[in-house]
Amino acid sequence: MLTFFPVCFFPGEFVYFLFLTFGYRRVTQRTILDDDLRRDLYRQIAAYPGIETGELNELTGVSRSRLRYHLAMLAREGKVATVCHRGRYGHFARNQRHTAFEQRIQIVLREEISQVMLGRLLESMEVDRNDLSERLGISGRMASDRMREFKGDGIVVTERDGQFVRYRLSEAAREFFDWHPEALRLPGHPGTESYPAEMGREISSG
Repeated sequence: MLTFFPVCFFPGEFVYFLFLTFGYRRVTQRTILDDDLRRDLYRQIAAYPGIETGELNELTGVSRSRLRYHLAMLAREGKVATVCHRGRYGHFARNQRHTAFEQRIQIVLREEISQVMLGRLLESMEVDRNDLSERLGISGRMASDRMREFKGDGIVVTERDGQFVRYRLSEAAREFFDWHPEALRLPGHPGTESYPAEMGREISSG
């Protein structure tokens, strides 16, 4: 044992020996974005606030487990935050300031049907259930249910007109779209550079 593993009898040296042998690499807030995959994840999250894990999976092409691991590291170092709204999880860059309302509406807008419905409301001052169902090819029940959710989120306000209920965007929602017109366009899925096996590793802080 002494011949082949003399370092084993000196605990401090043994730990150091393990670090040298297995390449101990520490990630800090300063070095968290030195990794190619984490840097690209952060860039996508900053470009598309509220983007979901599934979208990031399609954009990067990496496995979900690997993706979750690096998202957790970005969260740990204070780079991103994950917000849950109505069972959907959206990711946000912490250096971008979003109110709770803005986070809700950005998560809602990740779904295409919500984009289409809110886009229709943005075009018209008021719409009713029949207008939405006919123009968008959805059932009246779906239109009503979705509008009820939007109302609960503060995105839509309602006004009864006889037997009909008319919907329009809230002032807060219109103000949001005035400032963020790009929010009504879902990102495509452009081809991204592939990530070799060695990428996604932890980068030394030294």
